[in-house]
Amino acid sequence: EGDDRAPAAEDRSLPGRPIVIRGFWVAEPWYWILLAVLPLSVAGTWIWQAFKHRRAERPAVARDPLEEGRRRLRDTRARLNDPAPFYTALGEALDHYAYDRLGLAKSEQSDAGISAAFAKTGHADAAEAFLRARALADRGRYGGGTDRAGRETALGELERVLSL
Repeated sequence: EGDDRAPAAEDRSLPGRPIVIRGFWVAEPWYWILLAVLPLSVAGTWIWQAFKHRRAERPAVARDPLEEGRRRLRDTRARLNDPAPFYTALGEALDHYAYDRLGLAKSEQSDAGISAAFAKTGHADAAEAFLRARALADRGRYGGGTDRAGRETALGELERVLSL
C-alpha cells in the first residue's frame, strides 16, 4: 500500500563548526562607545591645554606690593633709553604701586588722596617722592621732558618710593 509521505529531504549540512557571518565592526558595541568617548576626550584634552597655555601666558602676580613694585622698576629701568615707553612704564608703575600698597584706585589718586594715604602708613616723606615721580612722569609723557637726566631723576624717585 502506498506511503503518503513525501520523500525525505537530503541532509546537506557541512561538517565542522558553523561560521556566523556578522556585519562590519560598526555592528560591535565597542564602536559606539568609542565613537562617543573619543571626541569628548579629544575636546577635553584641547580645552585643558588651552587653559594651561593661557595660564602660563599670564604674568605671575606678586603678593607683596613692594615685590611687584620692584618688578615694575626693573621693567621701567630697562626702558630708560626710550623716553615715551619709559614715562608710560613709570606712570603705570606708580599707579599700580598706589593701588597695591595704598588701596587707591586710579580715580582716587589725587595729590591730597596720595598724601593722606601715605600719612596713614606713617611715611609722609614717601608721599612727596611719589608725587615728584608722578609729576616727572606726567611731564615726560605730556610736557616733552625727554632728556636723560630727567628720566634718571624720575627713576631715582621711584626707587626712593619703593625703598620706604
